[in-house]
Amino acid sequence: MHWKVTTALICIYGVVKEFRPATPFLTPFLESDFKNFTNSQLYGEVYPFWTYSYLIFLIPVFFLTDTLRYKPIVILESLCLCLTWGLLIWGNQIWQMQIMQACFGLATSSEIAYYSYMYAVVDKKYYKRITSYTRGAKMVGKFFAFSMAQILVSTKTGSYLLLNQISFCAVVIVFVIALFLPRVAKPRLKTEVAEENIEIQFFESDQSQIEEKQTKTNFSDEIKEKILIFKKNKTVLMWSFWWALASCGNYQIGNYAQTLWAELQTEGQFVGNGVVECLNTLLGALVTFYLQYLNVNWKKYSELIFFFSSVIIGFFLLGMVQTKNIFIVYGLYIFSDGVYHLLIAAASNVIASQLTSASYSFIFGCNTFFALVFQSLLTYTVADKHGFALDIRTQFYVYSIYSFVVAIIFLVPLVAKSNTISFGPDVQNIVFKSPGFPIHYCSNLRSVFEIEPKENDAVALSIEFFDTESVHDYVEIHQTFFFNGTFHTVKQHVLSGAMGHQPRHFTSSSGGGLMVIFITDATENEFSGFQMSFHRFTPGNNSKLANCPFPFYEALSPLTKLPSITRAFVHDTSCVIQINSTDAVKLFVNNISTAVSIKFIETENFKSNRVLDVLESLNGYTTHKLPYTLQSRTESLILLISFSGHLTEGEAFDIQYESAISICTCVSPKIEVNSTVPKIYTSPGYPLEYCDDLDCQTRVTALLDHSPPEPQAHQYNTVIQVIFNFFMVEIDVDFLQLIDKIPLVNLSDNAKGISHFTFDQRQVDLRFLSDHSVVEKGFNISLVAYKKPYYCQCPDSPKSLAGPHYEQKITFYENCVFMDCFWRIYPPPSGDVYRIVMKVNYKLQAESEFIEISNGENLERNLEKVRLEFDAVPDDGETAERFIEYDIGLPYVQIWYHRQGDDVAGDRIFNFEYDWKKRCQCGPRVLEANSEDWIQLTSPDYPVSYSPPDHIIQVNLTDFLTEIDQDFLGIYDGNNTNGTHIELLSGMEQLEYLVSSNVNSMSIMFTSDVSLSLRGFSLWYKAKPMNGDSSSSWAKSFSTWIFLFIFLILVFGGVFFYMIRTDKLDPSRIDFRTIRFVNSNSSSRRTESESSLMNPVYRPTIH
Repeated sequence: MHWKVTTALICIYGVVKEFRPATPFLTPFLESDFKNFTNSQLYGEVYPFWTYSYLIFLIPVFFLTDTLRYKPIVILESLCLCLTWGLLIWGNQIWQMQIMQACFGLATSSEIAYYSYMYAVVDKKYYKRITSYTRGAKMVGKFFAFSMAQILVSTKTGSYLLLNQISFCAVVIVFVIALFLPRVAKPRLKTEVAEENIEIQFFESDQSQIEEKQTKTNFSDEIKEKILIFKKNKTVLMWSFWWALASCGNYQIGNYAQTLWAELQTEGQFVGNGVVECLNTLLGALVTFYLQYLNVNWKKYSELIFFFSSVIIGFFLLGMVQTKNIFIVYGLYIFSDGVYHLLIAAASNVIASQLTSASYSFIFGCNTFFALVFQSLLTYTVADKHGFALDIRTQFYVYSIYSFVVAIIFLVPLVAKSNTISFGPDVQNIVFKSPGFPIHYCSNLRSVFEIEPKENDAVALSIEFFDTESVHDYVEIHQTFFFNGTFHTVKQHVLSGAMGHQPRHFTSSSGGGLMVIFITDATENEFSGFQMSFHRFTPGNNSKLANCPFPFYEALSPLTKLPSITRAFVHDTSCVIQINSTDAVKLFVNNISTAVSIKFIETENFKSNRVLDVLESLNGYTTHKLPYTLQSRTESLILLISFSGHLTEGEAFDIQYESAISICTCVSPKIEVNSTVPKIYTSPGYPLEYCDDLDCQTRVTALLDHSPPEPQAHQYNTVIQVIFNFFMVEIDVDFLQLIDKIPLVNLSDNAKGISHFTFDQRQVDLRFLSDHSVVEKGFNISLVAYKKPYYCQCPDSPKSLAGPHYEQKITFYENCVFMDCFWRIYPPPSGDVYRIVMKVNYKLQAESEFIEISNGENLERNLEKVRLEFDAVPDDGETAERFIEYDIGLPYVQIWYHRQGDDVAGDRIFNFEYDWKKRCQCGPRVLEANSEDWIQLTSPDYPVSYSPPDHIIQVNLTDFLTEIDQDFLGIYDGNNTNGTHIELLSGMEQLEYLVSSNVNSMSIMFTSDVSLSLRGFSLWYKAKPMNGDSSSSWAKSFSTWIFLFIFLILVFGGVFFYMIRTDKLDPSRIDFRTIRFVNSNSSSRRTESESSLMNPVYRPTIH
């Protein structure tokens, strides 16, 4: 369907949906003789149901809208409106009105689908127009509805019931229109990397269970991906944050404006509420319609717009309180609401341009949800009887202060950007320098010099002098341009160090601009900085200059030729081109001029101040592999083009591009292997590097060989074996999960240095997960069916142990050369279980085998992990012994025995036993000593504290008699007998007080000499809370703590938003220096470099 037809249908839907003349007179209708409800019934029993239902339904609606593809939710909205007005007309009971309000709450929450739907059915280039049309349609519908209602009521030609009957007919028509709205196709993928967090899951061996769990994971991952849009896209974050704050204030003003008017209206005075609402909606329709003709860079001036609009609304609200003239109050209300409608329409357009169709309703729903949360807090604090219950004028004072606070929130990033110098389209040429040039520049700088685009003109930038610290101080060059009416930037180059071997000239595209960003660290320096100059020129009118091609293209399925350069180009010049796709970009490089070098870089690898990895580097002078085909891993690719000489004839390059399937796509979900030919299994993207946000699951099955003749048959089991050819992934964040019914181990970093891993089953699962941050080269492994001798099988691996006590003794024969056995110990279900005490006896023979015992997952950075190896075994051939204790708190304790193909003779012995100990459990009361063995006696739970957290130890000494000044009892704080003692007792002591520690542990040391011995001592100990009255004091100051908590949330929320928006965790990075530029007519001298560099990206050598 043509976009104009679709737009017309959406606008008709919006007009008719808002044509509900009964809305301004809902309360008079319910209190009239038609219904006979009382005011207290309406406000105490009926109306609250709308608020509750709105909040409750909003969450599932904006989760489901994208999934159900919009139209079903739009139909649901119209159906709920029909139910609402049907109950209004024919319902007469309180419970019917409550259901009516719940239906209206569901309809209100479903309205988000309508505003998301329009962006999902038209192309992005029409977003600004469709926003204006649909927002204007809503206002037009309200205007005519309110006008009709005011006329019918004022002239007494219609009753309240008639208004509701007209509204009912309108919503029935809306329901019919909704059925004919075009369906939304599957979501279009975005051209920027979408981010998601992968949550580790356990697999079941049954394939159907795996598929079921995978479906659930995909849904949860989709939700996480949408949430992470706020973190990934700072434009969406900032505009959504303003949306929530501004909508909160607007909703609150709309709810209580009529109350303020009622206080100012005198008896017999004209009541123009309906006229005001008509004018308000008319103004809203005009400003939203006019939005499409406003050529404003909303993204660039967002903080400035938010600041001034909030200040203006704040003064309007303050004026509404100060004046007693009802007509002035009417006017201020209309203008403040008009400002809000203009910016909310702009916000819809800006946010939608940053999203895919799969995320519209979720983001808009989140904005509305947080606006309602803020409004609920504001209502509870200011208006509710449980809060301050302020009078209406004081409330509006608070609302004006609220608007000023919003302005201050956006003033902070605005001030942070005050070090941005913009050269408007009217500035034809100028020379600019780094702050402090030519003496030395300053530390903690982030100076931005923006050369704004000018239609039909290009910008030529020349570097006249450049000298910075080579590692931490650098200059970024960005191309700026408009694409589909939205301002964009593409990073072109990073300069640092001395001037010598770096590009000197940068040229924009026709109608584009340039941006220079100078960043320095906190260290002092004596480097001079830079001096640059630019001038504008009209492409085609200057034979000495040629503009760069347009820097941004979208790859589609048909093969497309990339626009090239055919005119003479300046020596030492650089250009950039970014190509985006929905999945991956495939390039066909047919030819490159001898004076041209091109570096092909994944866009995600050029986000830092250096290029991390170059996909390919080609030039026309030394490259002999043309034509050449290359493909990106991700959906965005950058071409850095540099010129080492003059382009004399022909095109600079001949390159074609198209959309392709990403090599990051996971391999087949099923692999079958045999014992003769290994199958290679690699991470997606290998050998370059693997990709972000992967969740690749593969089921591996070993094929059974024909059984040999007796008696050899059935003497081995066919299992899966993994051979590690190469392995390097981000430690403990990205990992390869080896699964046999349950995940056995998560391999990351260098896979613990192992070369083989042998399962005990012929069907297992592999799962590779990566996050959205650092990536490494990945892995290359071989999968083979291994014939494992039957007597080498692990004991029910993975073996689950859940009893309070267990003991196992096992011997692995010397010819069991490949072994990986697992035991997983789960704590008993008893709530008083505290720790596990384990005794391990083992005898290993080779350096490559080991036993790993971990509390929880076996991760590289797990601090509660013990590795037992060959070097700890005694030389006399006896077994080594080790005692291991863990506090309970993690789901399980895991034991892993590993052997990988050594030929060292000798059987392996592995014996272990464990006991789950109760917390603070005393030992036996009667102990018996013998003359041969030393028997250990410890405090309960030694060596951990024997008092619960937030408690101290109290000791009651009931009997004490030792040899005076020879035998001593020392009592110390904590687990330390070298510090200052609390008590040092000797002789005969009788304490009349309890000895208390200051922490939750106490050490007692008793020493005696070789002479006289006496009765000794007896003491009792217990735990005591550190603050016995803490709970009562907390209860007494509950309101104070609540107030402090809300205050801290607001403060830290604002700070957190600022840090995310600006990437400045260090406030010292804000620079307030003023740079004055003088437009000199004299031509500036330019220093030419002695030589040029083929590679346009300078990568300094660090010694």
